[in-house]
Amino acid sequence: MPRPRMQLSISESPDLAPLGLTEAHVRAALLDIARLLLRRGYDLVYGGDLRRYGYTEDLAALVRRQQEFPQDKEARLIWPVVPGANASADEAQHFVMAWYGEVTLEPVPPPASGLDKAALLTHLRQHMAETTAGLVAIGGQTSGFSGPRPGVVEEISLQAAAKRAVYLIPSFGGATAAAAAALGVNLPEYLTPSLRLDPMGTLPAHLQSFAEQAAQTPEPAGLVALLAGALKG
Repeated sequence: MPRPRMQLSISESPDLAPLGLTEAHVRAALLDIARLLLRRGYDLVYGGDLRRYGYTEDLAALVRRQQEFPQDKEARLIWPVVPGANASADEAQHFVMAWYGEVTLEPVPPPASGLDKAALLTHLRQHMAETTAGLVAIGGQTSGFSGPRPGVVEEISLQAAAKRAVYLIPSFGGATAAAAAALGVNLPEYLTPSLRLDPMGTLPAHLQSFAEQAAQTPEPAGLVALLAGALKG
């Protein structure tokens, strides 16, 4: 029987400094959560790019270490690839060869031709939403993103539309905390410093549309917002 798959959604948060945190804290939390998912029998799904010292390499290294434990020897990092979005075909093959046994390359069926990078990323994210049991989200940019909304918010939205379990870790601020606020989660004000830029207290347009979509979801209970540490047990 194939192992269930859980998507990880993470990118840099603009709120770390105001929260007294650093990128090292985010990486530590990501790896702790990923390790827990592996120990509970999940394969990890992450569609990140191949920047040097990036999250993709961190997750591959974690899987390699976890495979030393008998209960985790079949663990894998599933890496869906859309050329032009997160890697070229050659880059993907070289990366998988470097991490042979830990990383499973999953070529995504090609989309329509002529799409820009933002549309290709949406195609990639749609594939992940359709092929996983749910998503764990951490951080995420709230400005300067390509496309109509932040990538982390789009991944949360696609998973919610697919009726998957969505686990939000808002403790690092960023798009994940913003998405939780848009869903009506009562967060401490200090977790959403980037949202306080609006003097009227209204949500940015991309979050307002996300909130309206979430409100129309037939089973809103499928959207489960959890604070850091909520994946225990």
